Amino acid sequence: MQLIQKIFLIMIISFSTLVLTGCKETMDQIASVGQEQSSKDQLYTDKLKTDLKNFDQIRPQNNQVFFDLNDKLNKATAKQTSTIELRKELQDFADSLRNQNDKFKTQAFSTPEVAKLRNTIMQLNYDTIQILDIIDNPNTVKNRLTPYLKKQERLIHEYNKLRTEIESKI
Repeated sequence: MQLIQKIFLIMIISFSTLVLTGCKETMDQIASVGQEQSSKDQLYTDKLKTDLKNFDQIRPQNNQVFFDLNDKLNKATAKQTSTIELRKELQDFADSLRNQNDKFKTQAFSTPEVAKLRNTIMQLNYDTIQILDIIDNPNTVKNRLTPYLKKQERLIHEYNKLRTEIESKI
């Protein structure tokens, strides 16, 4: 009887040792997965910061230029500025937007969030260029531009939303 108890005790101790060893290995694996995940998250955050920095080198964060454009169009409609002067300013602005889009075409981003942000800005730039290309008679501009201006407002709002989402991840 004592022999059976000793064998049973040895088996329980052996089994307990195996369970504890297995649990320790499992816990180590779980801990390493968490560490790997946090290092992946940190790596992704670093990529996001780098992409956003590269994005900001091409395009500044503020959308004031689009509001300035609307002011210029309002002045043109109210005949508060010369048509030639206005057209020159608007053509310069359109050229700067084309230049910005050309830079975006050659810039690769490794994060989908910043790539989506770039696509939104490029679309905003293209739509704004369309607005500028329409202008041939400042007196009739307002009526012809309404759909473009509404789309421009929507794209600026989308840009601001995407920008906020990205910055909250950093």
